[in-house]
Amino acid sequence: MTFLVVTAYYFSKSKKPYFAGLAYGLAFFDPRFPLYAIPLFLIVNRGQYRNFLLATGVTLVAGDLILLYDGLGSSFVGMISSIGVETPFYAYAWIPFYTIVALTVVEGVNFLYRGWLARTKSGVGSPLPTTAQGLDRKVTGS
Repeated sequence: MTFLVVTAYYFSKSKKPYFAGLAYGLAFFDPRFPLYAIPLFLIVNRGQYRNFLLATGVTLVAGDLILLYDGLGSSFVGMISSIGVETPFYAYAWIPFYTIVALTVVEGVNFLYRGWLARTKSGVGSPLPTTAQGLDRKVTGS
């Protein structure tokens, strides 16, 4: 599952939203980690939301069609809700969790830094004076 989430991340960074959505949709066989990865894919897929969500939705629907077979889905939901099945967070589950958290932090910092860099290059919020702000004397070496 970590492989599928990281593969979806790779395809998202490569500007291939359909492949990213396919891998992300397949990662939902255990929905805990793709749900944790939603902020990561919101940051990485800027401008490609429609294609990414379309591919993810088609993959989820195609993967869950079996639940529509003769009451299978309703009996499964009934069993889960009546028994109260809990999925504990085992020690090996921390590996994909930390992977997703690290990728999200790196992409979030990168997103914020690029936004700050764009503002400072345009002169908005720049701590240094620019020629537009009135450097009135010329500095010479002599």
